[in-house]
Amino acid sequence: MSKENQLPEENEILDSEEQLESEAEASADVVEEGSENAGIMGIVQQHKNNILIAGGVLLVAILYFAFFSGSSPEKEDAAGNAMFMAVRYYENDSLNLALNGDGNNPGLLDLANEYSGTRAGNLCNFYIGAIYLRQGNAAEALNFFDAVKKEENFIAAAAYSAMASITEDQGDMSGAAALYEKASALRKNEYTTPFFLQQAARCYLQAEDKSAALSVFKRIKEEYPNSQEGQQVNKYIAYLAPDEEL
Repeated sequence: MSKENQLPEENEILDSEEQLESEAEASADVVEEGSENAGIMGIVQQHKNNILIAGGVLLVAILYFAFFSGSSPEKEDAAGNAMFMAVRYYENDSLNLALNGDGNNPGLLDLANEYSGTRAGNLCNFYIGAIYLRQGNAAEALNFFDAVKKEENFIAAAAYSAMASITEDQGDMSGAAALYEKASALRKNEYTTPFFLQQAARCYLQAEDKSAALSVFKRIKEEYPNSQEGQQVNKYIAYLAPDEEL
């Protein structure tokens, strides 16, 4: 990015990842100890450094398990039980066993096929994408994140954001920005939505599209003024549009 397009104190634009992390930890605290959900939430505590992709948004996907519990249909319950060991292997960094199984318990690849079309199958695709990304296989990761059904839920938003992160690493900043905007459109709230929008603005700026960046920053100001990003956004707008009255 050229020097004239650098935001002042650019590192501050990533501060909201700490907010996301604290929100995920707070959600983990309310999950009943010993439940299946608590095991999934343990990913947040045990492997933060490994799963903090796309500025921390993988943590958002963990919140999806708050909606994936005892009231699920029978097939979802069976899928959740079948996933237990694969998820445990993931938590223990045994990524190949998580993917392929151990001979007695199926891996995520088989589970994604067996339970295709269910929420569990969708979540398997996300985990598989996360594993491939951790293994440095961005192409396969992108395929599985793309396979996540883009419904109105946190896991779809996290999948879009992970795709944006990969696209950003590939140097397509405009494409990454568009994916972050898609992430922002799902499950709108005061925490993840302005965070995704800010990432989009950052990528537009790196693509030297000041107009698009300014437009996104203004959206944050207008729609999420009380968010952490909204409270910081005036300085970015002033930098990009110094003649505009704030």
